[in-house]
Amino acid sequence: MTDGQLVIVVLLAFLVYESLWWVPSRAWLFQRSITGAWHGRRPWSLFGRKGGGMSEVRGMGAHVVAAAWPCVPHEHGLCFWEDERGPANHLPWDKVKVHAEGATLHLAPGHHVRCIHATSASAWAKLVTAWTTQSQTEREASFREKAVAMLDVTALTEAAETLHQLSKRLRLQGGIILVWTFLVVPYTYWRYGDHLPTLVAVGLLFLFMVTQAVMLFCKMRRHEALKKDAFTHIMGSAMLPGTSIRAGSWVCAQLSPEAHPLAALLAWHGKDDAEFLAYAKRCLREARWPMGNFPSRPWNGPEVEALRTFLAVIEETDPALLDSPPPAQEGCTQWCPRCLTQYSDAAKECGDCPGIVLQPLSPGA
Repeated sequence: MTDGQLVIVVLLAFLVYESLWWVPSRAWLFQRSITGAWHGRRPWSLFGRKGGGMSEVRGMGAHVVAAAWPCVPHEHGLCFWEDERGPANHLPWDKVKVHAEGATLHLAPGHHVRCIHATSASAWAKLVTAWTTQSQTEREASFREKAVAMLDVTALTEAAETLHQLSKRLRLQGGIILVWTFLVVPYTYWRYGDHLPTLVAVGLLFLFMVTQAVMLFCKMRRHEALKKDAFTHIMGSAMLPGTSIRAGSWVCAQLSPEAHPLAALLAWHGKDDAEFLAYAKRCLREARWPMGNFPSRPWNGPEVEALRTFLAVIEETDPALLDSPPPAQEGCTQWCPRCLTQYSDAAKECGDCPGIVLQPLSPGA
């Protein structure tokens, strides 16, 4: 491998690194394609890490990260999930000591959840701080107001379009830098070697990156959320092709509107989409039959009420339908209302959902 080839490989590896985003496990990444359609995908976890996973940005389209609420106020404490599919944890209200550190929301020593960005974490920190001094009725009303905002489809689509327009020039410039870095410069080096045309091509590449850094600086001056680590990203955009190419993606990540994945799926996939219906049913089942320390099940907390209100117009998510036994498989006598697994033995609880009592299957189901 020649020195030039090695440089290209290193730059490509760095671009891949810049294209990966660490997002909460409860999040979806939605990216706009060249046709204007938005497509969602879930993060993939590494080494069984709880609380988050990697999601890749493909192409140069704008993207938003949508994630469910990180915590919910319950009568017996602040409820939060360290992992989306794991059991809920409850902190007594007198133990809650909340503060935000970057995108991490610290609820108490040793307990934290990840938000989609630092602005979201700060907003939730203020909200939870207010909950610690309120009555349960006030907490639930405050949570419902927040949930309604996160499930607002119109607000999400408008914010996503604004973000698309805001990052458009950065993404276009990033595309030019991408082509110049991995096509023009390698071809010039292959054709002319270490001579003037190659130096001109490299010089133009740095000019493009400096231009990108200047545009990014202008965006940062107008948006408070972009000022964190501003110097690092401006200098990176001016000197590193990978960072410069993904400058628009970084802006999208930091200014992503706070929304629930259900709102995004409904907005961009439609209410008849199989993926939306499957996720809606799963969200409602897991909210009504949660794992962890709950006084009763099915649970009817404020998060369940928010989901019911949002999904009221969708017949397939009616609680009566979701809680009805599925068709019995041969030899099965019980089923789990959370994960729908059926059992033929005399077990009392679901093996995959600790604490969830199995329900009987009617012979004719």
